[in-house]
Amino acid sequence: MARGEGRRKREPRTPAAPFTVAAPGGARIRDRLRLSTRDEEVLRVVGGHLGRHARADLAERVRIGRVAVKENRRTERKRALTKVS
Repeated sequence: MARGEGRRKREPRTPAAPFTVAAPGGARIRDRLRLSTRDEEVLRVVGGHLGRHARADLAERVRIGRVAVKENRRTERKRALTKVS
């Protein structure tokens, strides 16, 4: 049997009536922080500290490999991250 033989052709879909979508309910505000030099330095140090530990956790997760969720030790890894945070 050749491809497509024996199949019924579908009727074209009827387009739905047009409608208006409501405006988004929330608000989004984007702004830049205007920081003093000292505040910027503190944020960079804190970001570096947290980033270093997050990268270490990611490396540990990769070392663990593909395992079942129950065996990935997420709880103990998260507690360790919380302690250093």
